[in-house]
Amino acid sequence: MPPIFILSSPRSYSSLFGTMLGEHPDLFGFPEMRLFAAETVGQLQRRSRLYRIFTLDGIHRTISLLEFGGQSAEQVQAAIEWLNNRRDWTTARLWAHLSERVAPQTLLAKEPILTAHPNFLHRTERICPNARYIHLIRDPRDVRLSIQEAFKGVKQRFGIPLHWFVKDEAVWTYCNKRIVDFLHTIPEDRKVTVRGEDLMTQPEALFKDLTARLHLPFHADILDQMLHPENGPFAHVGPPNAPLGNDTKFLHNPVFRQGSTRSKTPTDGLSPSSLALATELGYQINT
Repeated sequence: MPPIFILSSPRSYSSLFGTMLGEHPDLFGFPEMRLFAAETVGQLQRRSRLYRIFTLDGIHRTISLLEFGGQSAEQVQAAIEWLNNRRDWTTARLWAHLSERVAPQTLLAKEPILTAHPNFLHRTERICPNARYIHLIRDPRDVRLSIQEAFKGVKQRFGIPLHWFVKDEAVWTYCNKRIVDFLHTIPEDRKVTVRGEDLMTQPEALFKDLTARLHLPFHADILDQMLHPENGPFAHVGPPNAPLGNDTKFLHNPVFRQGSTRSKTPTDGLSPSSLALATELGYQINT
């Protein structure tokens, strides 16, 4: 079956949602690999050396598991060397190789980085012309708070001020507008929108509807697997040479806890464009 890509802004439950959906027995859920953010493996590697935040841990952990049977530090090092020996491969070739390795399971990729530049999305569609897309959305007010919380430690770790990354809800608006524009070019039968709030409050109903739309089987045993993301192969912190591949907060606590989402905050600071986009996506935000 064609691959499935989860598109979202940062801090929209993508690690949690992607790992839960990836526990479906017919799917293989990748960590964040950033694969289509470059044309070749060598370009990806150069970008990761230039930008410390641009980690390739997800690719290294994936290759470690699929090629070397596990994710120990030694196996990850072997995966790094394996990838180094293939730096002239196109990312399309690497994707095809990974597809063969997980067959007959369908590939599921969650890649927030794809929204960083229109070329990334167009490259994805060019390489995977029959791909299906899930637009994972979350209330912009909650995303704004979550981003601010997440980047409190960025200056400490990398010496980069928060305002270089985000000004209020700008990240949410930028990413979701790019996704919406891209999905306007995709046929209706290849795209679906999922609310992060529904994941947290009514996961059974959400996954029952979503699996039907993706033509995947669904029953109580499958739901039980999906409600335990902590069993995913990339759900925990990896070895020292590849610790990431998912959101750090999720990696340290990958257990799903159903309940209400965060209390909504005032709309102070939300721009007219953000309010309009939120309304288009179905959020009723009173100013």
